[in-house]
Amino acid sequence: MKTKRLFVPAVLFLVSFFAACTQEPLFWYIYLEYPPIDPIIKGAPTEIVEYNGALYVANRESVWKYNYSGGPNLNQWVQTGSKPSGPILAVAAVNSAGTAVGLYVLVEGGAIYKSTDGGDNWTQGVSKHGAQKIFGAYEKLFIGDGSAVYDYESPSTSITGGVGGLLRGAAWDGTNYYICTAGDTQNTGIFTVSGTTAIKVYNASVKGIIAVGSTVIAVNSGQHVVYQDSATPNFSGSISTGVKFTGGMALWEHGGDKKILLGLQDGSGTFPYGYRELDLDGSGNVNSSGVFVPGNTAPTTGPTRTTSIDPGSRETSAIGKHPVNSLYVIPNSNSGDDASRPIIVASTQKNGVWSYRVRRGTAQWNGEDNGVY
Repeated sequence: MKTKRLFVPAVLFLVSFFAACTQEPLFWYIYLEYPPIDPIIKGAPTEIVEYNGALYVANRESVWKYNYSGGPNLNQWVQTGSKPSGPILAVAAVNSAGTAVGLYVLVEGGAIYKSTDGGDNWTQGVSKHGAQKIFGAYEKLFIGDGSAVYDYESPSTSITGGVGGLLRGAAWDGTNYYICTAGDTQNTGIFTVSGTTAIKVYNASVKGIIAVGSTVIAVNSGQHVVYQDSATPNFSGSISTGVKFTGGMALWEHGGDKKILLGLQDGSGTFPYGYRELDLDGSGNVNSSGVFVPGNTAPTTGPTRTTSIDPGSRETSAIGKHPVNSLYVIPNSNSGDDASRPIIVASTQKNGVWSYRVRRGTAQWNGEDNGVY
């Protein structure tokens, strides 16, 4: 009888083990992981923005700067010379026609501070009680308090036109300003904005928006990418993806190829987070064949596609463990992988700032720090 008691659990273990292996090779993924790096910027970072040749991101305590275009502390993350008073909720930048207008920080309570010298000095400007989000686009800064949206230049009057929900993004396509809002209210969607007047152009809860020339792309709160381009007007383009997005979006360019990187809130598989790739064609229009896992070079049809990372860099078991709220591709950078792809930086929801670059001789996603490998 003792032999039977030992034999039965052993059989059950083996059955469970092999069944698990046929579904998701979890232990294999763990074996393949690169040693984790503790990010220099910890916690839940804000959106990553560019202002006057540098990247900026904040956690609740500090504003951080990454100068990639020259000058002191080149290619290093450093805290700015000063910080606004109060826990930081959001960072935004306004760059008009190549001219740096201002770097903005929203702090808890609704005060918004502006810097024109890269964060060495801050001036308190508009305060909007209850403000939760700020987003910049071309010459405009927009403020959202969860139920209405305001232009920074006209903060006493909300933008009219049925705008409701939480502000989740802003974009400029060279002609029109767009904002998007998310929430349970019927007054959410994508709106064009002129002054303090808005017109709804897409009706659904929307998590994020980006413009690449005249192509405008957004992700809704379901599982769809929606867009308009020169071949598809009025946000009539829609791609069902099977995954949910955070709203973090970035343009990736390399060797004439373009794609949009989309932060994931919920995907599938053992590691369901990270990000996905949406390809653009030579005209800047959306390739409607779907979204792709980074590192995947085999589309459904057609020639081998480019991808934002080395196919052997194990994105799935690295950044794929973390929901990604914001992404930024550093211009004219070199990650050091075999194809000299640009460096990608990401804000995760709880695990600090990560990046894709070569570390210890291997291209990989890992915690972002100031190490030289």
